[in-house]
Amino acid sequence: MQVTKFRMCAWQILVRNGESYGVEFVRNNTLTQVRARKEVLISAGAVGSPHLLMLSGIGPRRHLETFDVSLYTCNVYYLHVLRE
Repeated sequence: MQVTKFRMCAWQILVRNGESYGVEFVRNNTLTQVRARKEVLISAGAVGSPHLLMLSGIGPRRHLETFDVSLYTCNVYYLHVLRE
């Protein structure tokens, strides 16, 4: 595992065929994609992690449609079990 010390803002999790394969983020005003070799780990807290999942299209259908986010899956289990 590699941990970076650069200030970045995650934009969305890249998902294909039901599996995450990377992350899209903004660094120095540039949109960048990074692909994971094994898995994508989300560690953004009780508010940030569900927010990132929903930006990626994972969440409650009605809520995502309100904000014109393309729905990938409607599995809300992960959003309810996160706690600070």
